[in-house]
Amino acid sequence: MWWNSLDFLLLTISFGAVWQSSKTATHKWIKSVFGLAWFALFMIVANEKTHFYELPHEIIYLPSILLIGLHIYNKRTCTCE
Repeated sequence: MWWNSLDFLLLTISFGAVWQSSKTATHKWIKSVFGLAWFALFMIVANEKTHFYELPHEIIYLPSILLIGLHIYNKRTCTCE
């Protein structure tokens, strides 16, 4: 169905947000964690489509919450204009 491709559209949008946030991050470690969290999210979504590993559906919340927390932390510590 058409909504299956919606996951990948949202992943593309989130990649843009992670990319932009990584460019303005003041701490170097945030850039790495942003990339790892997004990659984990991508792998979980791809696994849900291919059913390569049997994972609980709730596992997708871990990288999602991490990305949200990183965006909030980056927004608070960013000294950009």
